[in-house]
Amino acid sequence: MRRLARAIAAAAVFLAALGHFAPGDLLLAALAGAAAAALSGRLPPAPRDWPRRAAWLPVLLAAVLNQVARGGARMMLVALGVRSSRTLGEVEVPIGERSDRGVAVTCLIAGLSPGTVFVELVPQRRAMLFHVIDASDPDGFRAEMDRFYRRYQRRVFP
Repeated sequence: MRRLARAIAAAAVFLAALGHFAPGDLLLAALAGAAAAALSGRLPPAPRDWPRRAAWLPVLLAAVLNQVARGGARMMLVALGVRSSRTLGEVEVPIGERSDRGVAVTCLIAGLSPGTVFVELVPQRRAMLFHVIDASDPDGFRAEMDRFYRRYQRRVFP
């Protein structure tokens, strides 16, 4: 009974996000609800500090939007010929104290910013490899990634 309730709730959220109710949408909502209900029993329990993490989530999202805007501005300068794209390259960033989930979130967030693409994990060196539009200062890029993690991400996804 609980899974059915979860499936219906997930389907309702899906339909509310779509904003319309075509027959195909109803089918997709039913499938999404069934998948959510099936997976919900397999997910790990929420961490005990979830209220604190939830409180910091808007701050993290605002910081991500700022990163995306800054990356977009950098890419615009390259597209307009104001800045050179001859310094693109790969930069390794140490994983540091990040958890597995924290590494995944770091890679996702960095990839949202134009001009930065996650390439791969380098487990032998406990590092993440990124391709960046400006690799002229790899230490500066690593410092910025570390600053962002410590200031915003660690509070929500350590």
